[in-house]
Amino acid sequence: MVRDFAGVLVRRGAGTIVVLGSVAAQDAAPLMAAYAASRACVQQLVHCVRSDLHGSVVRVTCVQPGTTRTGLLDDQPGLSADERFAGFTPLEAADLAKTICWIHQQPAHVNVQEMTLFPVAQSLYVRGVHCRVPETCALTAVPWKKAKPMTLMIDHEMEAVARQLWPSPQRLQLATGGLFNRVVQVQSPVGTTYLKRFTDAASSGDFPPLPTSASQRCLVASNWHELALRASAREPRAAVPSLVAVQTALDLVAMEEAQGEPLYDALVGDGLGVGATLQTVTAWLGALHSLPLEPRPLLWAASGPFKAFKIDLQYTRMLPEIPQALHAAGERFVADYLQRSEEPVHGDLNSRNILSAEGAVSVIDFEQGHFGEGVYDLAYLLSEYVIRDLRFGVGPEATITAAWEGYCQARDRHANAETWRRLRLHLGFQTLYRLVGPSRKVWTGHLDDVMKDAVRRWSTAELSAWLQ
Repeated sequence: MVRDFAGVLVRRGAGTIVVLGSVAAQDAAPLMAAYAASRACVQQLVHCVRSDLHGSVVRVTCVQPGTTRTGLLDDQPGLSADERFAGFTPLEAADLAKTICWIHQQPAHVNVQEMTLFPVAQSLYVRGVHCRVPETCALTAVPWKKAKPMTLMIDHEMEAVARQLWPSPQRLQLATGGLFNRVVQVQSPVGTTYLKRFTDAASSGDFPPLPTSASQRCLVASNWHELALRASAREPRAAVPSLVAVQTALDLVAMEEAQGEPLYDALVGDGLGVGATLQTVTAWLGALHSLPLEPRPLLWAASGPFKAFKIDLQYTRMLPEIPQALHAAGERFVADYLQRSEEPVHGDLNSRNILSAEGAVSVIDFEQGHFGEGVYDLAYLLSEYVIRDLRFGVGPEATITAAWEGYCQARDRHANAETWRRLRLHLGFQTLYRLVGPSRKVWTGHLDDVMKDAVRRWSTAELSAWLQ
């Protein structure tokens, strides 16, 4: 394309070629080797074209922007757009367009050979961004001190653990993790394994601290992981990756690789074959919720604050989205669930934490486990099936009823009217949260406005029918 336009502009006797590159051509960033190499190639291409056209009247410029709000970042796993840009303002496409117009409008004898643009909060060779941080943490309403962003690299202690656990030769690389943990993939003669290290500082920018420490989340993750393995022994159709080691001094767990692709891909895609996965996971939940988990006082103390954080985010903050007449009953339901502790629940059983491959199912990620009631987990996953059914124009009642009956059978219990009501309330809140919560782009970003309105109407009707 550059070759074709260059010839036209040379013959015309005037013109400007502007090629859009990236600051990734000059800086290094974890997990972006291929992208950075391609941008460096673009930069060198511009240098060569400028050299080829030297002596002509054609100007050649490379514009290299920093963090910009584009679809490229939307496709990256991990953070949602709201989380990725929390606390700072990235460049917009309009900013780049204005810059390109300005370059072209310079006098004919002026050639802006390179132009680098950054958001004010970002600088070249400085990892992370500077975010606007509130004086108090909105989640805890107490003053807090900004933490230095965690450096995205494989630290020496994680390397040492890998050498202790698995034979050489080894290949270590960063894998997609959360805001408050590092995940490293280890490839060795025994296969692919993973290390996860929990952290108190966020991996991207300055974020308010979580309500639980890294050591508490490590304690929860390891104990709920072992519980999940016991549940898998009872319901072997749902696998859980083996827990290889727990190093509490480092807030680190090591585990084998889980097999399969995220259920999420099928639910937001053609939706085929997901019914059998739901049946398997429902049976596994029946086993999980029936098992004891000790030492309960210690684990309750470690998991309780994060439970309160999630219920506030996913339930209390949904109340303004429903009719005012339902608020009092909704507040009572939320307060009641915060006090419930009869059963250990996964706490984050979404379709990204369920993998499937050729009929096999695996369940992963247990750091958000808490004590509550089992139907919380069931509703957590069912909310995504409700959205799928509505998208295909199918009433979700059959899916809900089948999952409920399978769950009761797995727990060897008769259907209970009050537990059924509580399942429906959890389901109403959870479905609404996937529509309006901060991670809504992940769960309902693939829906058009008409379908989003259908999800909202279904959620509101569900809560109106079951709140008392």
